Amino acid sequence: MDDELELNVNDDFSNINGNFAFYNSSQNLVRYSGFQAEPLPAQDVPEPASSLGLLALGAFGMLTRLKKKQTQK
Repeated sequence: MDDELELNVNDDFSNINGNFAFYNSSQNLVRYSGFQAEPLPAQDVPEPASSLGLLALGAFGMLTRLKKKQTQK
């Protein structure tokens, strides 16, 4: 208010879902402005090993089935 800093919230908020809210029931015409958000750089997410395991298991099953068909001929 009047070019004075009224509220300063400074934290990394890494343990919350990203929402930040104000509730003001005493001043219904108040307007908040001057908010700044600095997004964090995106980080790579490693591919889960379970996907590779399922792929390998599927390939093994297909090879086993093909070999079984070849021996039956």
